[in-house]
Amino acid sequence: MKLTCIHCGKPIPANHINIKDQIALCPHCDTLFHFEANRKRKPTERIIVMDSADELRLLYQYYSRKELTQYLAAVMVLAVIAFVLFVAPGIVLTAIGTILGAGVFLALEYLLNNRLYIIADKNGIRTRTGSVLRFFANKIVKRDHIQRVVCGESAGGHTVYIINHKDKPIKLLGYLTESQARFIVERINEFYTTPLITRNSLTTSESSVSLNDLLNQDSEQAKWN
Repeated sequence: MKLTCIHCGKPIPANHINIKDQIALCPHCDTLFHFEANRKRKPTERIIVMDSADELRLLYQYYSRKELTQYLAAVMVLAVIAFVLFVAPGIVLTAIGTILGAGVFLALEYLLNNRLYIIADKNGIRTRTGSVLRFFANKIVKRDHIQRVVCGESAGGHTVYIINHKDKPIKLLGYLTESQARFIVERINEFYTTPLITRNSLTTSESSVSLNDLLNQDSEQAKWN
């Protein structure tokens, strides 16, 4: 199996890897660390995999079909109310109807663009969404700035982070279930021929920095699995 050091990033020779105990020793920096052997996961809910030899593309759907149907039904009710107010006599009611109608339009734009693409290739990792209201979700991280991809528990669910070349966590996607977060992390790390990094993969070397320390530096609480 291919394995890289979680501290210095250099490849680990096969004779320095204990697959049975899932322990590796880096001969370059003398870091001893645990790792989790690659496991094939089945596709998980609301994530579609579209990969090739040169690119990994994960399509994440924010809402399930049932949730989307419920939200759209609620928006349609608001649209009817907005129309009634708009055509009603009186400037105040018309103004309220106009504002409510604008809110309905924005809600439809947000719901119908129910997808986020996570794209990994030789240039790095980028995310792309078609929603104007989700512009903050569009990110680009260059390949030489990526050390590893990890997942952790945070407020509202689980979050996927990219640990960059400065040992700083960059939030890739949040509000996920545990299975979704682990699936995304595993597929990206497999694409870059590195193992899935979990809490047990943290080094026992004093010279290494733990993920919790990194997240605390970023003022974000996380509980690692």
